[in-house]
Amino acid sequence: MISTEIVARAFQEFRDNDSYHLAVNVRRMRAEQLRKLLSNPDIVDLDFFNREVWVYESVTKINGEKISGFSDATVEPSKIAIVKNALSDSRLELHGNYTWGSGSRVYGPALRIDANEKLEKVRKALRVLNDSALPPVEKSKQIEEVPGFGPNIGTGLVMLWHPTQFAIYNKQSKEALKKLGIEFTDLSSFQVAVHGLKETVQADDFLELDAFLYQVNQGNIKIGVDPVVERTARYWTINAGEGGRLWNRFQSESLISIGWDFLGDLRRFPSKDQISAAIQQRREDDSPPVNDSLACYQFAFEMRPGDLVFAKQGRDQILGFGRVSSDYIYDETRSEHRNIRRVEWTAVGSWTVPEGALPPTKTLTDVSDYQSFLEPVLRLIETGKPLPPPPPIHPPYTVEQAMEGLFLSEAEFRSMLDALARKQNIILQGPPGVGKTYIARRLAQVMIGSQDRSKINMVQFHQSYAYEDFIQGWRPRESGGFERRDGVFYEFCQKAKNDPASNYVFIIDEINRGNLSKIFGELLMLIEGDKRGPEYALSLTYARDISEQFFVPKNLFLIGMMNTADRSLAMVDYALRRRFTFVDLKPAFQSNSFTAVLEEADVPQEIIQLVVDRMQGLNETIRNDKTRLGPGFEIGHSFFCPQESDVSCDRDWFRSIIRSEIAPLLREYWFDDAEQAEMLIRGLLE
Repeated sequence: MISTEIVARAFQEFRDNDSYHLAVNVRRMRAEQLRKLLSNPDIVDLDFFNREVWVYESVTKINGEKISGFSDATVEPSKIAIVKNALSDSRLELHGNYTWGSGSRVYGPALRIDANEKLEKVRKALRVLNDSALPPVEKSKQIEEVPGFGPNIGTGLVMLWHPTQFAIYNKQSKEALKKLGIEFTDLSSFQVAVHGLKETVQADDFLELDAFLYQVNQGNIKIGVDPVVERTARYWTINAGEGGRLWNRFQSESLISIGWDFLGDLRRFPSKDQISAAIQQRREDDSPPVNDSLACYQFAFEMRPGDLVFAKQGRDQILGFGRVSSDYIYDETRSEHRNIRRVEWTAVGSWTVPEGALPPTKTLTDVSDYQSFLEPVLRLIETGKPLPPPPPIHPPYTVEQAMEGLFLSEAEFRSMLDALARKQNIILQGPPGVGKTYIARRLAQVMIGSQDRSKINMVQFHQSYAYEDFIQGWRPRESGGFERRDGVFYEFCQKAKNDPASNYVFIIDEINRGNLSKIFGELLMLIEGDKRGPEYALSLTYARDISEQFFVPKNLFLIGMMNTADRSLAMVDYALRRRFTFVDLKPAFQSNSFTAVLEEADVPQEIIQLVVDRMQGLNETIRNDKTRLGPGFEIGHSFFCPQESDVSCDRDWFRSIIRSEIAPLLREYWFDDAEQAEMLIRGLLE
């Protein structure tokens, strides 16, 4: 953790900055206004809420005339005096929240309900906000459960209402705390952490502290940089271009370089915000160029002679290691990559980064604090031998952590957990792409209390899978003859028996693809929740004698998964069905969490809306075709969750998914009506 003295000094510098100080006062004024404007939820209409609350800034006026300049929670230097005077004599007219941003311009664009229903949900959230009997944390949880409201706006509204008691819990504030080395795991521990930080820096309220944290995360406030003390060398990784195409030039010319040549000399931009604004002007979408602007700023202003740099290809190949030997240089004579620094390469080769030590994918990254990367890679370059793997550490894993990226409410997830704990056997069933495997793994990790992979095992059933694979059977020896060999479930049960203080989870994918009676055999009784333990032990089919008995331990839990759209599968027999609790999973295109995941992946708002509208329309068609299809054949949301390999999530990305993944499904669904399938595919692609 960074020392409290350094953080307190950085906060004082933030407070002394005229632009930041004025932006905080604008926040406070707006918070006071909104507490009055929203005090009677029954008179709030949807247009008012969208204009005054949902967005960061709709319009700002002085003497009735529009004024701009509030981007990135600051006031443009040229506007400081004007805004300050207007604020002091009540001529400043504010419309927006001036505290947090939103991924859309209006509330609930993905909700398939009419305006009256949306308004009722908005008023429901505001009634919670105005309930004086509820503590701030409970208010935020109840607001987040209202469809269309996520943690960003839910906790943001509560901070406006209780600025000295509660802080917004969003990506910016969470990332800033991590940069300060302050640990937390969920909303409650986050609130404890920021209360401690507020006391440390003596912030007047959380409106001020949050503005500080935002600037820390944006890199505009430098923590721990003391101009009097000589800085120790930093470590960096830099990408040598696609496929390492720039590496030969890096090596032969003794340099490193970055692109963004259209910006010209980066020294003409005194701040990262100005670099960001210049890049934004060249982008076709509205997503902020966070990583691009940070790379440019760090390359020009933060990297220094004496720093150490790894040239890499992709994430897992290191091509060279050297020391930076020059200040930033802009060389306009170069055909590309005109932003350069000289480097003395001390090691050249090709080293594969060990699993678990991979650096970020960004063009340029300060990895000075990435010890999990530095230690093994420096050892690898020096000796050619990787470090021996450290003993695994498995920190506690909570429901709050499991909810990150899940498109379920916490109540739904806890209901599944309760069913698993009670019955010890559950089956997650649903159409393709609803996240069955993803949810199963999260359930398993919460059930064991960590992410220890050794306590979770997973298999997939198929038509050839047998009792001998799963439980026990005779297998040929290499030397000839046969030997009895234990199956995967038998071995996992033995492992759980030997560790009774821990929970173990066994996951079965496509559970209804196998011949279940033949695979489970006598285990159909032993897996029952009330038939666990040695008192119900049985002799198995391949037991050597009656004294050799087997039971399923009480600390083992089973999670099965079923694809309801697979026509080739028979009905699950009743003997198995009554031993499991069945949980239905549905597409979550309408959920706030799905929208939030796409927004965090920089998917443009128009593409998010395109995905939601077209896929919900398609699923409605599938549901209504009750003779051939129905709800079990809907298309799930996970097809549209961006992957690391997705370069840009634009309309071409959407069409590629439709052509390669959705269209084949639709042709299979309507195998007897090709015209209907092709009509739907054309509708998705237009």
